[in-house]
Amino acid sequence: MEGTVQGNPQAALRNTPANPAVDRMLRDVYENLDPLYRRIADALILHGMLEIVDNDTLDASCDP
Repeated sequence: MEGTVQGNPQAALRNTPANPAVDRMLRDVYENLDPLYRRIADALILHGMLEIVDNDTLDASCDP
């Protein structure tokens, strides 16, 4: 699917969505996470359980 980001959380942050306001919001949320929650988010992204779909929608899935 076009616009899907998986794997490295930094790659997800570098991906520029069509809406700059959404991009800023996602960066702010990720960068301001408590270190523990940031490590959890990184792990979820790395294992494909959390991904940014269509550049502006967060999708959490338990399916590997």
